[in-house]
Amino acid sequence: MKQLDLLRRFVSGQKNLEKEFVEALLRNDVARSIELGKMLFSRSPMFLVTSLLVSFLDSPTDESKKNLFLKSLENATIKSNLIWMLYKRGLLVEDLHHYVQRIAFKDHMYYLVLKEACIHGHHGLLERGAIPECVEFLLDNLDDWDLYRYALDNGIDLRRRESLNHEYYLLHKLKERGRAIELLKSRLCFKEIEYIAEMVGLESHPQEATDCVVQLMRNGFGEDLLRRAYGVYAKDPSVFNIKMLIAVLVSARRAPLLGVALYLAFKHRRDHQGNYEVLLIFAFLCRYFCFYPHVLECLDSMGVKNAQVPNLSFIWSDILITKGIKDDTRRKGAINNIRGCMDDLDNSIRHFISGGNFAHVVDALELRRSLKESVILMELEKSRIIGSNPNNSFRYLLGTWGSYLFEKMTVEKVPKGKGMFLTDFYVSGSCSLDEVLENGLCTIESEGFKAFFEEMVRYQESINK
Repeated sequence: MKQLDLLRRFVSGQKNLEKEFVEALLRNDVARSIELGKMLFSRSPMFLVTSLLVSFLDSPTDESKKNLFLKSLENATIKSNLIWMLYKRGLLVEDLHHYVQRIAFKDHMYYLVLKEACIHGHHGLLERGAIPECVEFLLDNLDDWDLYRYALDNGIDLRRRESLNHEYYLLHKLKERGRAIELLKSRLCFKEIEYIAEMVGLESHPQEATDCVVQLMRNGFGEDLLRRAYGVYAKDPSVFNIKMLIAVLVSARRAPLLGVALYLAFKHRRDHQGNYEVLLIFAFLCRYFCFYPHVLECLDSMGVKNAQVPNLSFIWSDILITKGIKDDTRRKGAINNIRGCMDDLDNSIRHFISGGNFAHVVDALELRRSLKESVILMELEKSRIIGSNPNNSFRYLLGTWGSYLFEKMTVEKVPKGKGMFLTDFYVSGSCSLDEVLENGLCTIESEGFKAFFEEMVRYQESINK
């Protein structure tokens, strides 16, 4: 019984040390984590390897830290993703090459490792000849844009391949308008269309809907463009054409036309099964009109998962904070969700270490740090806008001219007074239902939308008191 009790205390002590080790990593106390790693070494060398890896990444030019980390690898199983993570940073490319040579199974990760070695100036390690031959060899196994970018930057002519990346390579290299026109026929992303058109100085496109996007990019809003865009949409209300027309309406930065954009998004928000783009645009329009309850309804209907909350919270929290809405249940729930994500990462880190998944440990530490330092989390905790960066992953959903609709609220754009919109920085004033109905572009007969708009106005009045 004494031996069993002693064993239990030993195991408990080891687990406490492991917990303390992770806590040291989380507070970036690398020196303490190294001490604990040494204490845990006899049971598992993985903890010391982890702490020495973190120490090296903090000071990659420190030779002593580099050598200590390399020495520690002698007691660990080296996985390809660790080498890839280091190679992506341009670190230890030659030092770890002997591990790469031992890789028996030449999978996708293996070629990613070789790619990083090549583009970081170590093509000789591939033993495939000069740089062009190395790039061709890698492209035979890996259709990766980084390699095409590297070829462009280094003036390398590549043989023909049937891939979208190769088409982009030729477009960048030759800047041919005909090639751009062909490529744009299959592109649906507005920002991508703008990028390609701008690259070759494209003035028009034979596809009407795409041409409307090109003209909007080149010239901004115009009444003729609006009527043309509406005609394209009226013939074929596809997702792309709906987005295109809404983009033109939003680009006008006029309150009544924003109301028409809201109507179109309301009308088509559930038309296309499995495609959430129009519903997402509708959510952002509701956000811009400060219709908080319907923003929440949209996000709920899209089935936003817990892991997505940190990135999507600003869609509703900007209204909550800017308009001073009291919804502590939602606010505290989001805070707890983000903290819960951090706790999940804390638990994962220990498992990653035990399994020797060092690259995953680094990723988890970086993700946790980004969550902890998240502007959205700080704004939710302090109930005030403190950020200065409007960027987010949705910003260019409707192209450059419509990007203001999706911007994260920032300190300088918080409205001075009470109005219809989230901010008066881009669109001032307001619009009535009659102004939206008498838009001069299309007839709005939907009783559902009229009721929706009137409900929205009542809600705005209630939060602007």
